Amino acid sequence: QAEAILAGRTDGFHLGQYVILDQVGRGSMARVYKAKHRTMNRVVAVKVLAAELTATAEARQTFQQNVRAAGKLSHPHVVTAYDANELRDRFYVVTEFVDGPNLEEYIRRRGPLPVVEACEIVRQVALGLQHAHQHDMVHRDIKPSNLLVARSAAPIVKIADFGIDKLS
Repeated sequence: QAEAILAGRTDGFHLGQYVILDQVGRGSMARVYKAKHRTMNRVVAVKVLAAELTATAEARQTFQQNVRAAGKLSHPHVVTAYDANELRDRFYVVTEFVDGPNLEEYIRRRGPLPVVEACEIVRQVALGLQHAHQHDMVHRDIKPSNLLVARSAAPIVKIADFGIDKLS
């Protein structure tokens, strides 16, 4: 099933305790799926890494270190990591599902943001990064596509991808 999921065929598939609902993102190093935990009935994001990212013992060790460090972060402006695992040599990370676009898409749809809103977004990102720094974590890839904007009355921004793709 892992290979079918990576090929984009997701209907009715599962990955461990997670039922895959839909593919929500795709990059050269991973695919991201909206899924539901079978027991807890919680909607989550499951990021399945490309096999080449964890092909060596060193890369697998780095993956483990990164997910353990990310698991220590708990902040309103950081995507919460719930789980990480391996299934048939495919590694995946399970995180909070943020129902909304990334900041790049958000700005593309809305156009230039009012100064007050732009400043609030920067403030939220700074608070999330400060929290990570206090836990000895550095993001290494802050960019609009790694900042998720939750659907709400006022934008709530959450930082995603704390180094998980930087394994090689």
